Amino acid sequence: MGCLCVKDGPDDAIAASVKCNPYGSIAMNIRLHYRYRDAGNYKQYGYVVFCNSHNLPLNEIERRIRAALIDGEYFNPLRWRIPSLHVGTWDDELDHDWHEFESLEETAELPGTRVSIDAFLQNIAG
Repeated sequence: MGCLCVKDGPDDAIAASVKCNPYGSIAMNIRLHYRYRDAGNYKQYGYVVFCNSHNLPLNEIERRIRAALIDGEYFNPLRWRIPSLHVGTWDDELDHDWHEFESLEETAELPGTRVSIDAFLQNIAG
């Protein structure tokens, strides 16, 4: 089942939540927080919201994310297909591709991507 939960209006948001869950209850979406830190310790923070159409529990999602991290903390956003948080001109002395996983939380916020958390987890696993 696809996870096309991005809607335009407030009434659509309620419908999107219900449509997003094949089990008949309203699913909470998942917000993944991450950051970019360059070698000068300048930080940029961001997050992405995924539809959680199968109501995967947070601890299961976090376990699967942590299993895909480099050294238990880092990831390449291009490989994970989420936006890079690097801003400005690239400096070979300070900049790198790795970002840091921070946390997860459930949210009623509408997804910012059409990729479900299930598809995201499958992508980062292999």
